[in-house]
Amino acid sequence: PGWVYVLDDGPGTRGVTAIDIAHGAQVDIVADGVRGRDTEGLAVAPCADGATLRRPCLYVGDIGNNQDLWPTVDVWRMPEPVLRPRRTPLIVTATISSYSYGHAPVNAEALLIADGRPFVISKERRRPDTGRTPRPHLLAADRWDAGVLRDLGPIPLPAPSVGFAAAMVGNVVTGGDVRADGVVVLRTYDHVVAYTPPAPDAPLDTLA
Repeated sequence: PGWVYVLDDGPGTRGVTAIDIAHGAQVDIVADGVRGRDTEGLAVAPCADGATLRRPCLYVGDIGNNQDLWPTVDVWRMPEPVLRPRRTPLIVTATISSYSYGHAPVNAEALLIADGRPFVISKERRRPDTGRTPRPHLLAADRWDAGVLRDLGPIPLPAPSVGFAAAMVGNVVTGGDVRADGVVVLRTYDHVVAYTPPAPDAPLDTLA
């Protein structure tokens, strides 16, 4: 409580920064021996399905793929540390799992964690022939360990009521989170959209 986590979404990222929102202090949390390629997603969630640990884990999604060149992406998982102001970086041990795509590689900026496993929402590109942007797709891993990201289908994304950025780059998903009550929140360049499940325990696989 009282701390927020932020992530640098560029190459060479080594961890996250925790900021004390009441006092402005910050703590750099560095994943030992890890250097990101294009980190984009950040989540705080239980460390595993059904985990009973008091402290959750931090998840970092090295899922950016602007040129659709990389056939795999990585997700880091590290236990959330006890936070207090300090002058030196806090070094933690991270577990890394790699995931391949069932079909062609995609670009993504939104990482969701449910049941201890990662979900990725694609960031689609506007089609030059039609000027339209395809709907984002929900990709899911069957487990935390390395595996294939299955395409669970497109997610209905409403057109923005005021679409300044969408007019230039398309209506795309740039971030997301799963709340404790099961509501999924997705961010675009123009809006934040909330998806309310039929029940709080509805599986995230049904979002699409």
